[in-house]
Amino acid sequence: MTERPISDWLKDLFNGYVQAVNKQVGRSGTLFQGRAKHVLVDRDEHLIHLARYIHLNPVKAGLAKRPQNWRFSNYAEWLGARGGTLVDRDFVMAYFSTFEQYIEFVHDHDVGKELAEELERYYLD
Repeated sequence: MTERPISDWLKDLFNGYVQAVNKQVGRSGTLFQGRAKHVLVDRDEHLIHLARYIHLNPVKAGLAKRPQNWRFSNYAEWLGARGGTLVDRDFVMAYFSTFEQYIEFVHDHDVGKELAEELERYYLD
């Protein structure tokens, strides 16, 4: 069996999602603008900061007052408040002894100038 590139997998995932949404709302066409961007995250330190960034996006966009209010997020899984499978709890607990520590981490936005510059390459905006 030949391994498929991640870009092919993402294309199939997004195409299926777009088709499902279009069918549900009775429309056609694209939902997303531009090409998908993918960047290898090769440091766990970057990954935990990116998780925070993703969990805070609905708040920054004004879609939710708090990250736990955004029902499309896996934030509740990260906190142990929902039993979904969209989280690697061993990974979370390797960096945070308690769920409360992750909550504090999410609400503490100050990462320092050097780390902020390193993280910029991952952001879409």
